[in-house]
Amino acid sequence: MKEFYLWGMIPAKHTVQVDSQLLKSGGSEFSNISFGTYKTTRDTWMAILSFGLYTPVHYFVEAHSDEGLIRE
Repeated sequence: MKEFYLWGMIPAKHTVQVDSQLLKSGGSEFSNISFGTYKTTRDTWMAILSFGLYTPVHYFVEAHSDEGLIRE
């Protein structure tokens, strides 16, 4: 999960190390790597209640490996 403040302006840049996230899963070779963000209902309510000052966002990294589909 990444956290943003002031309507997503702070911090201006978030870095996610995709390779380290995938290596945590135990696989060795990956293909069809994709990633994205999503919000839960709780995240939306937190943003509304804080008037956008606190805006949590979740991210996922998905790839195929020799062990099958991996989603971190």
